[in-house]
Amino acid sequence: MWIKWSNDSEHIVLPNKYSLQFGAQIPPIIKFHFGSFETEKELTLSTLLTKDTIVLPISIKLNFMIPDTLPYDLRIDENGLHLGPVIAILTSRVHVSPGIRTKYLEYLWDYKNLHGLIYLCPLEGINPAKTGIEGYYYQPDELGSAGIWKKGVFPYPNVVYRRIGVNRNDKYDHLLVTVGQKIFNPSFLDKWAVWKALQDNPKINPHLPKTALLRNAKEVICMLKDYGSVYLKPVSGSFGRGIVKIELTNKGYLWKHKNTKKKLSQKKLIKILCYYKRRRAYLFQQSVSLKVHNKHVDFRVIMQKNNTQTWNCTGIIARYGMKGKHYTNDVSALKLGVDGLKNALHLNDLQTKLKTQEILSLCTLVCENLDELHGPYADLGLDVAIDTNYKVWLLEINFRHMHNIAALVGQQSSMYSKVITRPLEFAKAFAGYSTP
Repeated sequence: MWIKWSNDSEHIVLPNKYSLQFGAQIPPIIKFHFGSFETEKELTLSTLLTKDTIVLPISIKLNFMIPDTLPYDLRIDENGLHLGPVIAILTSRVHVSPGIRTKYLEYLWDYKNLHGLIYLCPLEGINPAKTGIEGYYYQPDELGSAGIWKKGVFPYPNVVYRRIGVNRNDKYDHLLVTVGQKIFNPSFLDKWAVWKALQDNPKINPHLPKTALLRNAKEVICMLKDYGSVYLKPVSGSFGRGIVKIELTNKGYLWKHKNTKKKLSQKKLIKILCYYKRRRAYLFQQSVSLKVHNKHVDFRVIMQKNNTQTWNCTGIIARYGMKGKHYTNDVSALKLGVDGLKNALHLNDLQTKLKTQEILSLCTLVCENLDELHGPYADLGLDVAIDTNYKVWLLEINFRHMHNIAALVGQQSSMYSKVITRPLEFAKAFAGYSTP
């Protein structure tokens, strides 16, 4: 559907073919929706218009842009005419830098099946007084295979895809009120909040490592006696920063942080733990890991909703640590998850298939549970581990996972293209528009 503008301020004109969608009586006045913007206008049907054209009053776009160089979808229901979709990607706090704009071009690879107004915006671009948002919209080329970003001010969207952490303020609160439940990935929970959210589910709880907040050193020492090693993790943090592994040894304790190892007495360990407790909030957790050739291995499971608005696994990636290290961040050693699973556990094809199904069942259940408690979510990265007894453990949930990890797995460009295009595929469906 393409837009034409008219100086007639009161009428919207549609091709005559749409008469069938209105039944026996065409309403004289109809509500028009574009993103969160709505207005009432008189409706006229015309035999002179091509089937893919809508004529709108030019007065509609006095306070914001409605680009007429984009194709749109039209949906008609009991609430009126809906032209869209209008999708905002909240990418930054202050400015949408050239680097951000370049990065997000890849997310529009499938624009030919999306259509509509899709724009990047910073938190500071939200203007509650005018109910407008300053940002950059995607303008595809004539072939629809590439495009550029153009600056403008746009109406509040149908749907917001949140990609940044947000400190609540009047701008974001106004967006929440206006868009309502149409912001997906609305809360980035910290590690402790995730554990609390999931622990009460009897199907998930057995897959959670024993975890507690760091309140006193004696609790850590007790867990070390039970499990032999624990991880000390910042409650808030990502990319493995600040994680310490503590091991119980015959002569005391071994403290592993980044590239350093320290042998500690119990007295020294207690002193260090008290220091950490004063610095920031930490939790300590039962150590769960599998080693292959002295390398830790875990699995990143990329869970995303698609155009059916249901959870699906877009990919599984095996992540290996460097030799002797306690974290898995060696990007040169990423493997396709099924291959990594098979090799690490020495499984045959059937065993690999069954273990993969077990992982996906758990991850789907976790996503559905988080959806119910804190959602809606549609794009999550779950880290799981498998121990030497083949038990599956949920280690962490990444609410802002790095999509480009999928581009680093050998020749898996198809996985990467799915990972970066699926959020907008979902966003279109979430806005109420079907995708081919």
